[in-house]
Amino acid sequence: MRVGEEVVLECPVGTLRTVYPFLMAKAEDKTVLNVGAAGNASVYLPDRSHLWLHTQLIDTADDVIGLDIDPEEIGNAAEHGILIEEGNCEDAELGRLFDLIVMLEVIEHVDNLGAAIHNLLDHLNSGGELVMTTPNATHIGNIIDAFRRRPANVFYQHVNLFTPEHFQAFCDRHDLNLVEVKYFTFDATGGFGMRIKTAIIRLFGWLSPRLHSTFLVTIRKRVKPF
Repeated sequence: MRVGEEVVLECPVGTLRTVYPFLMAKAEDKTVLNVGAAGNASVYLPDRSHLWLHTQLIDTADDVIGLDIDPEEIGNAAEHGILIEEGNCEDAELGRLFDLIVMLEVIEHVDNLGAAIHNLLDHLNSGGELVMTTPNATHIGNIIDAFRRRPANVFYQHVNLFTPEHFQAFCDRHDLNLVEVKYFTFDATGGFGMRIKTAIIRLFGWLSPRLHSTFLVTIRKRVKPF
């Protein structure tokens, strides 16, 4: 909500030790759209499929559709029997509704935030949820880099950087409900050095959740009174 010229979160703020179990609990027995589903298909398939988000959703949900804009990774998934639709979340028309839409580490890539969120919400059943994760602007790494007078570490494909308050402001503008915010740091998938770095980030996140590397938001359409 707006307080003077500032945005104040209306929803609970929490932390997660790890994000996948949280998502699987939401996805169980649901119809799910996974946006950005093909990401890292070539890394996880076939030998590490149990670590890949899309296969975990397939094993948990009642029905899962994947959507992605990367034809190469879509092809890599297809080689292992996993079909993912090619399309842009800003304007894709899938012709069906879902109980849950999952969008991990995608929204920071999107050119038109409003078009993407509204198009995805149009694919939600009544009472459905859009769950997104994105890098955290107040991540401890960003703060340390600023103190060291180092340039920001910006990936070429990233065009947005958020705090939860940005999503609250968007929801306020568009009559949507931001229902939860969870800070977390992804599990390390690399070697010893990456595991140490992840542990340090989590330590800072324990001291202050806003220092975690990532956060999750859940958005619902506001129920209209009769």
